[in-house]
Amino acid sequence: MNPIKRTLKRLFFKSSAYWENRYKTGGNSGAGSYNQIAQDKGNFINGFIQEHNIKRLLDYGCGDGNQLGYIKVENYLGVDISKTAVALCREKHKHRPNTAFLVYDPQTFQSEAARFGPELTLSMDVIFHLVEDEVFANYIRELFGSSRRYVVIYSTNFDRKYESPHQVDRAFTNYISDAIPDWELVKIIDNPHKNKDTFCDYFVYARKG
Repeated sequence: MNPIKRTLKRLFFKSSAYWENRYKTGGNSGAGSYNQIAQDKGNFINGFIQEHNIKRLLDYGCGDGNQLGYIKVENYLGVDISKTAVALCREKHKHRPNTAFLVYDPQTFQSEAARFGPELTLSMDVIFHLVEDEVFANYIRELFGSSRRYVVIYSTNFDRKYESPHQVDRAFTNYISDAIPDWELVKIIDNPHKNKDTFCDYFVYARKG
């Protein structure tokens, strides 16, 4: 693609509109939320939940809800920017107890998250899809601001841009260390199943003090 066209495409790209249209036209959350990758992520999260006695989990960017099928937690709140994705989640998990889904609203998110009171907030395959800098910064602030104890991020952690405008890899740990000083990166777990479909690792943060 012509560099000028690529720049213009990124300039006018809106990630929220992209994901709503993707789900509305029959798309899903992508390879990372299905099959063996999803199972591996579920195993990791379930182990973390058991080890730290997590009762309330907020999944910030829950997508179509397929990943939730691999996660076991007492109380779950999924939040997504796409109305269609949230509708899919509600239908898919309508018989699951203590499980709720919300369409992200910047005016009410913080109060809804505080009311739920998560001990863990989860970000799975989300950060590299936040292509707008302002959207990324706001997401990080809310991700950490909504949790009482832990944040777990599953993502790439290097800088890279692609032909497709809906993905921008970011070295996000550098940003968090400067922007979110009240939290500490306590562990990085290498993903033993990295392949052509994922270059993500697990990053575990704990609130200081």
